[in-house]
Amino acid sequence: AFSTVGTPDYIAPEVFMQNGYNKLCDWWSLGVIMYEMLIGYPPFCSETPQETYRKVMNWRETLIFPPEVPISEKAKDLILR
Repeated sequence: AFSTVGTPDYIAPEVFMQNGYNKLCDWWSLGVIMYEMLIGYPPFCSETPQETYRKVMNWRETLIFPPEVPISEKAKDLILR
């Protein structure tokens, strides 16, 4: 697929790149939803869609598990898969 549809907070990097994507992007979205359920807000939440895009595209640097919200290492590992 090549279309870009959805809320920027949940869109996988490969969708933003518009080079085509497959069902793996759904696993990305599931990880984002799991993060939000455990932490209380989406991992790439920003004031603007542009900032959200930047955070998603640089997720290895911008994905942070806040220390004040205790979650297990297994939960972190599952989100990062």
